[in-house]
Amino acid sequence: MIGGIRISLIVAVKNGDKVTVACDTQLTSGGVKKLGLAESGHKVWHPNDYEDVVMGSSGTVREGCLMRTNSIIDELVYKNEGINFKYIVNDLVSNMRELVKDEPDQEDTVGKLGNSYILAVRDKIYHIFKDGAVLEVNDYTAIGSGANEAMASLSSTEELDIDERIEKAMIAGARNDVNVSFPVIVKTTDSIVYQVIE
Repeated sequence: MIGGIRISLIVAVKNGDKVTVACDTQLTSGGVKKLGLAESGHKVWHPNDYEDVVMGSSGTVREGCLMRTNSIIDELVYKNEGINFKYIVNDLVSNMRELVKDEPDQEDTVGKLGNSYILAVRDKIYHIFKDGAVLEVNDYTAIGSGANEAMASLSSTEELDIDERIEKAMIAGARNDVNVSFPVIVKTTDSIVYQVIE
């Protein structure tokens, strides 16, 4: 484990030709709760300020900080719309592993990531697992604390609009997991502007 502050629930849902990604704002260090309300503390971000790409991290704050403050996506690949399953598996995961290889406490997880990730690119969702495995998701997914509750909510609210689905999924996670709480940050792959749900 890299760092002592833990971060929790990330939800992603396809919404037409874009993806909506949400995260709670609670940070947990030992028995102490903190809120990551500053934009630099959001668990979801637009890598390199690419409007149509959103990434989310569940695990330690340190590893999430490394991913959001370094250029892990090749600019030429992005400009040529080459962020796809093959690129993520062969290049992006290697870039991510390279960032954490010399971090303290990484000896126990050599070759692995400490966090789980969601990567949304335009209308596609990818789940990046700690061991580097990548899964393209058809419709929605959740990672982190409260993910099971959020997934159950998402599976039972498919007829609702996207805002209601996201809110209900985050409520389900927060009600059943002490590591998840509001406010919630919501970002999409069609705008750099984000929404806060109180």
